[in-house]
Amino acid sequence: MQAALFCRDSNGGFMNARVFSAVTAALALTFFTACKLNKDGNCLNPKAGCFVKDTEAPRVASTTPASTPSAATRATIVVRTDVTIYFSEPMLNAEDLSSYPNPIGTGCTLQITGVTKINDTTYRLNISSGEVGTGLITFDLSALRDLSGNAISPNTFQIQAGAIAANPPGVSSTGYLETNITWGNETPDTMNYLVKIGGTDCGTAVNATGTNVSGTVLSGGAVITNLGFSQFSAGSNTVRVCMTPVSTGTDTPLSVTVTRDDIAPTTNDLTFTNGRCQIPYAITLTCNDNVDRIIYTIDGTNPAFNIQTTGGAVGATPQGTSQVYSIGSGYTLQLRGSTNFRYLCVDTAGHLNSGGVAGVKSATCQSKMVWGETNWSAAGPTQPYDVWD
Repeated sequence: MQAALFCRDSNGGFMNARVFSAVTAALALTFFTACKLNKDGNCLNPKAGCFVKDTEAPRVASTTPASTPSAATRATIVVRTDVTIYFSEPMLNAEDLSSYPNPIGTGCTLQITGVTKINDTTYRLNISSGEVGTGLITFDLSALRDLSGNAISPNTFQIQAGAIAANPPGVSSTGYLETNITWGNETPDTMNYLVKIGGTDCGTAVNATGTNVSGTVLSGGAVITNLGFSQFSAGSNTVRVCMTPVSTGTDTPLSVTVTRDDIAPTTNDLTFTNGRCQIPYAITLTCNDNVDRIIYTIDGTNPAFNIQTTGGAVGATPQGTSQVYSIGSGYTLQLRGSTNFRYLCVDTAGHLNSGGVAGVKSATCQSKMVWGETNWSAAGPTQPYDVWD
């Protein structure tokens, strides 16, 4: 006699096992038929009606430090710093170091040595060595693609590089006896620093003497280093600020040039000599040395500089009615009559040009105007007609 298998149903009764199995199988088939993936309705299937391919180019939403074109105003950096990029969408190969050529720029030798993924849209470029230089630093992202293979656009961004400044950029035994080097730590790290002079790098340079030539500077901190004349040799001297992150121990150098010049300018010239000149009259001044500034007066007084040789505010500033001549655009004389134009030159080491009254030179321009026919009646003199004051 064959035994029958029974299962309890939902009403507390019993069901034959063969019947139960058949019912269960039918229910399972119905469930999986209803939940089966429909290839014609799958929005990830290129053949589906709801499929929309991603053709939008990814872009750089922002960077730290700030850059253009992602920001209206780019940041200015003076030392090596890591760069964080925030993309507008998830990226395919943004974690691949080979996608990033080293940035380029005047005097820029930065090296991208690693990429750290923060999340699908945020990556940090690890820059462990090199110097910043001056001008714009350009990062090339043309190798980057989003998950759909779209190339990034624009495919570059730029950060402003600002070189450290020496004020003044020259020293001498009779002019400026010291210079102030202004620099900053724009890296995310706290830095130990040493200021050195000469050599080919921080390892071969000699430790400088002065104020703020060694110490520790926090991230974002600014330093003014004061250096005296005696430690500079004749000609150009490279001053190196050698920084070592407290946490990583990687050197980050930056440099500026200071010139020792013990020779004063001997001449400076302008484009007219004593005599008559037609106004408006363009005047060009030159100085035969590494000129820093030229000043002039037109009121008959001698132009004069206030020469500050030491004490922090080293440099030359005009005194009295002296005005600073624009070396780039020159000067245009507009005054009629006799004008005594007097001028004086100072070089980057603080020397005034020699000769004359305290180095002042002058020339007198007796101006004239040429009047066109619109200034005269038909019965007037033959045109053009010179009118002299």
